[in-house]
Amino acid sequence: MNSANLSGKTFLVVDDVRVTRITMIKTLKNCGEPAVYNAANGHEAISILQDDVLHVDCVLADFNMPVMHGLQLVKAIRTGEHGIRRNTPVIMITGHGDRNLLGIAMALDVNGFLLKPVQKSILVARMQRVMQETEESEGWIKPSESYSCIDVHSSVKSLLLKPTLEQEDRNVNQINSAIERTREKQRVDIKMRSSVKRNDLIADAPIETYDGNLAVKLKNVLVGSVLAKDVVGSRGVKLVSAGAVLTLSMLSRLKDMVELGEPIDEVIIENPQKKTKK
Repeated sequence: MNSANLSGKTFLVVDDVRVTRITMIKTLKNCGEPAVYNAANGHEAISILQDDVLHVDCVLADFNMPVMHGLQLVKAIRTGEHGIRRNTPVIMITGHGDRNLLGIAMALDVNGFLLKPVQKSILVARMQRVMQETEESEGWIKPSESYSCIDVHSSVKSLLLKPTLEQEDRNVNQINSAIERTREKQRVDIKMRSSVKRNDLIADAPIETYDGNLAVKLKNVLVGSVLAKDVVGSRGVKLVSAGAVLTLSMLSRLKDMVELGEPIDEVIIENPQKKTKK
């Protein structure tokens, strides 16, 4: 982490927990003394983002905050409210209780995810990756109308109610159980397919599905591949829709979700040779 140099950059940390803000500010300040601003909610963050002189390079925002929560803030950024730069990179900080909101965050083109409690080395590495990807990728931001229609109010309000410690423990146990069941099913499926296709000597090799598409390990998916099947999270939330072209940023975000505990071991993509066979 000490080798990271974020000097000359400007960051905005948005979280209603003061200790969390202080911890992240200290971590960032130890990497070349970048300018770091902070806000306790989305409303305060917008006031800072409106300042053209500051030119914030990346926003780190919590999901669950009073006054204006994280997804409302992201929507305001992506739609360019109050003249905010729409392509400002955003990394969302999430807890186990926020996992139902990942699909909405993906639709709003959140650039990365971090799981609480945030590890210092992962925080810096994630920020560097996100800024590099957004600088090198052109046209990743959609028209503002694509974000305007996303509901971040009624559907999110009930999900952002802070659970009690007992409820949080129960939720975590349920999530972990669901993840383990899903992973076990994936292991069984892989073994069954491997027994049928003994000529696949490499375990990570793509496997052709019954309908001619390809099941590919997430880590091996090529940029530009087209999803043939929805990517669905452990809670049944659609993360990415079939037909989506997998960009570098999108693949990175899906890998972030694996770190959050989402069992996305592989995805189903269209087989480029499928049309040729016809």
